[in-house]
Amino acid sequence: MAKSVRYKLNRNICRKNKKRRVKNRGVSKVKKVRNLKPLKIFLSIIAFVILGYWFFVAYTTVREVKIVDVVGENEIVEFADAGQIRRMLLIYEEPNASEANNLFILAVIHNTDISQMLVYHLPGDIYINDYFTNKYISVKDLTYAGKSYMYRDKYAYVIKQIEEQMAINFDSYVLFGSEISKNFISDSSTWGNSEEEVLTIFSKLSLFNLMPRYYKVHLFEEYFHSNMSFLEMYSIFQSLEGVVVSDNYEYFYLGDDEFVREVTLGGSRDVKALNTVAFDQSLRVNIDISRTRALRGEHVKVEVYNGSDIPGYARTIARRIYNSGCRVIRFKNASVPYDETKIYVSDMEKFANGLEVVNDIVKEATVVEGRPSFLTTGDIIVVLGMDQ
Repeated sequence: MAKSVRYKLNRNICRKNKKRRVKNRGVSKVKKVRNLKPLKIFLSIIAFVILGYWFFVAYTTVREVKIVDVVGENEIVEFADAGQIRRMLLIYEEPNASEANNLFILAVIHNTDISQMLVYHLPGDIYINDYFTNKYISVKDLTYAGKSYMYRDKYAYVIKQIEEQMAINFDSYVLFGSEISKNFISDSSTWGNSEEEVLTIFSKLSLFNLMPRYYKVHLFEEYFHSNMSFLEMYSIFQSLEGVVVSDNYEYFYLGDDEFVREVTLGGSRDVKALNTVAFDQSLRVNIDISRTRALRGEHVKVEVYNGSDIPGYARTIARRIYNSGCRVIRFKNASVPYDETKIYVSDMEKFANGLEVVNDIVKEATVVEGRPSFLTTGDIIVVLGMDQ
């Protein structure tokens, strides 16, 4: 009996000792964890400081990029004032391509009033009618032609050509040199073959995509040109990316059959040329994106008369006015020549927005409240004179 009791006592003692050991181990674990906490906090602080310093250096580097405006105050190109309708021209030089064969164009019309935009992609293999020589030239050869005709002003030549083809006064331009394309957008010479690829250009140049490669941003000072600052361009691109993400845009590929017509060059070579009539029609179908709510509410009607010695000038100006959002109901030659260009407005207050659009296109004209001496039915009458 005594043996049995002794055995039970010993077993109870073992259980108590076991509990004590387990308890002690738990205490030592807690002490161990408590000892590691200051080290983890210290390492977290160091990592945060390093990350913050990197962010500061990267942001400062990106912010201080100095952009050169290679067009400048050029007599050929005169940029419009940017209002609620931004008209931006993006000139993209393909990577790994020669200077004679490297361009495609994006024309973006962004209505900040309703947060919608039109995007026109003009590929390099489409031909346009050269404004200066009246000969056909491919878009991809514009820089090369500009260098031949105008040398230092070759990019002004490119912008002027696109303005004339599209009958749009652009307020800003961005030129992506081939090194920018290669290092920040895509190093593929086939990049931009689809709508999805083309529209990634706005996100690829976001601050978060640029900062990991901030050590390369010096390339922007040599291969990126604009009449905007770098941060202004970045801010606009962020807005455009938001429009793309929300799917509030219309995209047109001007290489599609509906936007081209076949022309025959010397040597009986057939090429695809931009059909400007089809282009204009797409703008008019989407006219509410290319004008503000205030202009839309005026329902302004415009007439244009050519009293100058420039053949077809009324058609040229009427097209620009229509592509800027005002409806043109009539354009033709005036019955007699006019010395001075005048804009007649039936009601200055009622048609203030329409007048602003017209005056931006027909610059240095005398504005008169009233009507001309001949019969008209429009709200704004443009009479082009010999002073143009």
